[in-house]
Order: sequence, then structure tokens, then C-alpha cells
Amino acid sequence: LALLLLSALGVAIYSRGRLWRLGLAAPIGHAWWLMLPVAVGAAAAGGMAVPWKDFAQLGIGMKIAYTVLVIPLATELLFRGLAHGILASGTRVQSCGNRWILSFPTVSAALIYALLPLAMMLWSDRLPAEEPTATVVRVVLASLALGLATGMVREKAHSLLPGILFQALAMMLVIFFTGNLF
Repeated sequence: LALLLLSALGVAIYSRGRLWRLGLAAPIGHAWWLMLPVAVGAAAAGGMAVPWKDFAQLGIGMKIAYTVLVIPLATELLFRGLAHGILASGTRVQSCGNRWILSFPTVSAALIYALLPLAMMLWSDRLPAEEPTATVVRVVLASLALGLATGMVREKAHSLLPGILFQALAMMLVIFFTGNLF
């Protein structure tokens, strides 16, 4: 919740009223839907930033609110809105009708995002005793894939909304299939 509030504050301060620069606009086109399987697959591989230690203590209503709204909104505002928006100033990014590319803002924001799920995993003591290195590599690569997918979606759609939707769908699937909802 603190991450969401700080991200929203950062977006409000940096945007100076031009929220469209940071992806706060209606999505354009439909090609961005092609990234949904990548986002869900990356999330299933462990690329989601879930505070498992605190999440376990929440009631089912709060778990649903965090899964569908708080965590997707916070991560997209911070990484694809603020970080990507700042990095995109003056650099080449993809457009709705252009071919798919990995732009500097997309890759940079994805690299920064890849550290968050790793930190959450280490903070919540979810690192397994056997093969911890393989788990760390898997989580970082999955997080990077999710960050790249949602970054490309942000650029193609010119909006954060599809990325928030993708994160929410992926979170619901991960939480449901890991049995952490109940």
C-alpha cells in the first residue's frame, strides 16, 4: 500500500498535469494483447512482486483487493509509469502501428523491476533450502520477462491500463494456483 501511495505521488509530481506522458490514458490499438501469454507465463514462473510474508496474514477480501488492484496498480505506476516515463523522455520508443521493439526505457524499467520480486522473496524467507541459486535465477528471469512484456505493452498501447490488467490477471492465476488465496 505504501508503494502504491508513493508511486502515485511520484507520478503526480513528475507529470505536471500531463498524465498521458506517463501512460495514464486510454489504450490504443489491440496488438498489445499478444503479450498476455508472456505476462501470465512469467508470473507463473515467479516473476510477480508479492509480499508473501504480509499477504498470508490478510483476510480473503484484502487478499483479493491486493491481488486485483493494489499490487498491479503499484508496480505498473512505479515501473511502467514513473520509471519508464522518465526514461522515455527524448528516447525512441515503439508506437501502436510500428513493429515490436525492445526500447531503452522498456529494458531499463524491466531490469529495475526484476529486483523487486527477488527482494520480496528474500524478505519473506521463501528461498528454498535446496537449489537456492536456481530459484534466484528463475525469479529474476521471470521478473525480467514480465517487466519486458508489460513495458512493451505500455508502449504499444500508450497506456498503463493493459499492463495493470495483465498484472491483475497474472496475480489472480498465481495466487489461485499456489493456494495462497485461502
